[in-house]
Amino acid sequence: MFDTAGPATTIDGAHGGAVDLSVRVLTSEADLDRLAPSWDALWERTPDATIYQSRQWALAAWQHLRCRDRLHVVTISEGGRLAALAPLVRMRMGVGPAAFDYYVPLGQEQADYGGFLLGPDPSRTAPMLFEYLGRLVDRPNRVLVLPRLVIGSASHESALTLGRDHRIMVGEEQSTTCSHLDLSAYEDPIAEVQRRAKRRSVPRLARRLAEVGPVTYAYHDPSPAALEAVFDVHRRRWEARSEAMQGMFSTSRLRDFTRALVATLDAEGQVRVSSLSCGARPVAVCLGYVAKGRYYYHKPAFDPEFQRYKPGHLLIASLMESALSEGVTLFDFGRGAGQYKDSWSDGSGTAVSLVARRQHAWDPGLGQLLRRVGGSHRVRRLSRASVQSIPSAATIKRPAGAPQ
Repeated sequence: MFDTAGPATTIDGAHGGAVDLSVRVLTSEADLDRLAPSWDALWERTPDATIYQSRQWALAAWQHLRCRDRLHVVTISEGGRLAALAPLVRMRMGVGPAAFDYYVPLGQEQADYGGFLLGPDPSRTAPMLFEYLGRLVDRPNRVLVLPRLVIGSASHESALTLGRDHRIMVGEEQSTTCSHLDLSAYEDPIAEVQRRAKRRSVPRLARRLAEVGPVTYAYHDPSPAALEAVFDVHRRRWEARSEAMQGMFSTSRLRDFTRALVATLDAEGQVRVSSLSCGARPVAVCLGYVAKGRYYYHKPAFDPEFQRYKPGHLLIASLMESALSEGVTLFDFGRGAGQYKDSWSDGSGTAVSLVARRQHAWDPGLGQLLRRVGGSHRVRRLSRASVQSIPSAATIKRPAGAPQ
């Protein structure tokens, strides 16, 4: 098995004593197939693992989006058991001596959150993983791109320690807000949702919409037609902006990825293809996910012709009640600021993308890559003083609720 191969490396554990950890890099699809049970088990053991770190998400991305890239999956094992995982792909941009190798987490271009699976105790696994990643980029023409790490998470704090090496520069991309509604904070969460809905005139708007035609709501419709309707409403929304569509549904290849992802996650009971319709016409849709007590409000859209009825708010109210009925305690609006999100949420975090590389001149390919992973290419170099003040990865304590 992959997780017992290779010599073990002994490091000092965070709680005293020696911990035998071994690093191995997997580069073939056959390796990924063998890794599947261990990956799933590690995802379950990692308390704050997100849907975007699941094997199903990564493999759908590999099969549909990564035909020219090479796998570089870093595994940390302890006593023959997978203890941490960083599934990367290597992308080569440029030719000849000017070519750069970029290492990017598999599938996280389309994700709301990045980060690695570090297990239940990151203080035991993060030091070795990020020591390896530091050595990986401590060569000319190599760049590590880590999209959308939540500030304060173990992955974010550990990644910053890469900048302790004076040969490595850690740059920070423009940040994005990630808002949520913590339903567990309320004695009666259903009443809280209804209170928020009333404050946004949801009952009145629902009555007005019903005057146009019968209103129906589906929390999850697994049919292919329901997903195509999601694509269609997104297309109409972009057309109303007079802009070319961007994001997860913008190309045939990305839509194929989405179809494969939905089919895979549906088999696990983790996807929700939701819609609010007036008559036979969907007027608000959302592709969301449910995992570990969290609802991911990932890809919503509404029909601009029905904007006066605020169908997006009508759908959110219904989604929250449905999510509560199946045990969800956190409604996650994901990345991106928005007044409508602020009006429903009661908390937020910040996600940034980090770029680690050796000290040398900027190359144009990095800006192109950052645009590919969905962000700007205005990368701010972190000051040496701020990096040196970061605590050791072995002493990091994750804040409550922070994804790893």
